Amino acid sequence: MRLKHAFVTIGIIVAVTSIAIVAARAQKAEEGSGIDAPGQTYGAIAYGEGGGRYSSGWAKNYPSQAEADANAVKECGRSPCKVVMRFWGKYCGAVARGGNGAWGSASAATDNDARAKSQETCRGHGGRNCEVLASACNSD
Repeated sequence: MRLKHAFVTIGIIVAVTSIAIVAARAQKAEEGSGIDAPGQTYGAIAYGEGGGRYSSGWAKNYPSQAEADANAVKECGRSPCKVVMRFWGKYCGAVARGGNGAWGSASAATDNDARAKSQETCRGHGGRNCEVLASACNSD
């Protein structure tokens, strides 16, 4: 009975540790903190608003998340612009904005799905007449 209890305890510890490692890696990837995989491509979409105006910029097929982030912000051209969507591998990202200023972002395996999901997210945040501002796909 003790041996069975020991195996169960070890199994739980391994499972919790694995979940913590996966969560930490997902958080670092979300932050664009340099867990770039060799041969992987990265993309980002930036969004900024102020003074009743808004803009967006995108970057795709970059060798690192940091480069994709920097180029998306540069393309956005408005201060302050910040990265609101990151995607990597053969994935797409999109940002939609409603006429009332609400916005949403999403990623998906296809451009059409990313666009639709970003509009859905926008509406979920109270957006009305949500239109896609930017979308991009890596060609990895």
